[in-house]
Parts: sequence; structure tokens; C-alpha cells
Amino acid sequence: MIDPDSAVPPYEQLAYILRDEIAQGRMIGRIPSVHTISEVHKVSHRTAARALSILKGEGMIVSVPGQGHFVRGGEG
Repeated sequence: MIDPDSAVPPYEQLAYILRDEIAQGRMIGRIPSVHTISEVHKVSHRTAARALSILKGEGMIVSVPGQGHFVRGGEG
């Protein structure tokens, strides 16, 4: 759950939650859309997009042109 009173920005909190879901195997394959993530976690679309951008920068997810974002898997 995102804590609006936390000193940690909401997009960082969401990125942490998504990292945890990936690590626990609860999120595999294709990543839900920004719209779906924002609805499920009750954050703005901008916050969801920024969290995905962080994970993409960390190499946890990859973007497949025309298909969306996918959890990186099977490479190691």
C-alpha cells in the first residue's frame, strides 16, 4: 500500500512493491498496463509510468516494441 505521508516518493514505493511482486514470482510474463497498475495500487498513471521506468532502467523489465513490457526472465 502506498503511504502518502511517507518521505519516500509514491513512484519509489510502487517500484518497491512491483520489485517484490517480481521477486516472489507473482508477476511473470507481460506487465499489466499503466492504467491497470494505477487502478490496482490506487496511484496516478504518472506514478505508475515512473515506477515502470525505474524497473526498466534497472533491467527488471524489458520493452518489446508493439507488445508492451515484460518481466525479464530466463536469462540467468
